[in-house]
Amino acid sequence: MTSSSSSLTSYEFPEKLNLDMFLSTPPSTSADYTLHAVLVHSGGIHAGHYVVFINPKGDGKWCKFNDDVVSSCEKEDAIDRNYGGGGEQTSAYMLVYIRDSELGQCY
Repeated sequence: MTSSSSSLTSYEFPEKLNLDMFLSTPPSTSADYTLHAVLVHSGGIHAGHYVVFINPKGDGKWCKFNDDVVSSCEKEDAIDRNYGGGGEQTSAYMLVYIRDSELGQCY
C-alpha cells in the first residue's frame, strides 16, 4: 500500500467544545469540554513513533510524554502541529476531552 502526501487531509480540532446543541434535553450544567490529551503518531504508514500530549488540569499547561521522557511543552506543540495532512509527518489519532464540570475530579 502506498500513500502520497497530496491525498492526506488536515483536520483541525478545538481546544474547547460546547456540545449543548447535540443534547435532547437541556443539561443542568453546560456541556462544555476541554481538550485533555492528544495521542499522536509521527512517521509513515509502515513505521513511526507515538507520543501523547496531556493537559493534566485543563489549564493550558501541556506535558509531552515521549517514551520515558516527560517534558513541558507549548500548546502549539500539542495541538497546532498535529493536524496532519499536506507535508506534515505528525497526526493526532485520538483526542480526549473532559467535561469542564468534571475537571476538578480528574486530578
